[in-house]
Amino acid sequence: MQKLVEGVKIDANTLPYAGRILRTGAFAVDTAIMYLISLALRLGFDLNPTIQHTDTTTLLVAVGPLAVVMFVLHLAYETFFVGKYGATPGKMVFKLKVVNAEGGPVTYLRALSRRLTKILSEYILMIGCLMAFFDDERRALHDRICNTRVITTKPKV
Repeated sequence: MQKLVEGVKIDANTLPYAGRILRTGAFAVDTAIMYLISLALRLGFDLNPTIQHTDTTTLLVAVGPLAVVMFVLHLAYETFFVGKYGATPGKMVFKLKVVNAEGGPVTYLRALSRRLTKILSEYILMIGCLMAFFDDERRALHDRICNTRVITTKPKV
């Protein structure tokens, strides 16, 4: 682990891949954080909650800007944290880190690409995310596409 902290490249075959349960827990924490942010924004955007959005146009005008803001926020959240720290807050809680195939840090561009492809993983009934449960390196679809791995930085006891 010390080599990883110091930024020394290590053999990809010896990477300590993150466990399935830890990845699921990190996903749950990040989802909860984004839900709370979404709830706060929803309350801020809905200045008059008594208005009934009965037709589609009124609904799109009311919800459209919020949807765009939330989409950009999701992209920025994961891109920033993975690009800067190698992990989202949820992954930090569980001592997980996103690295490239060689064990090195992920660039902001790769972090953005990973988030965009993660949308694909989520929209196909989470099948892309469930792939991590059956892969030897515990890679989800977005990890395979972007050539990343999620590893644990927690020292073995």
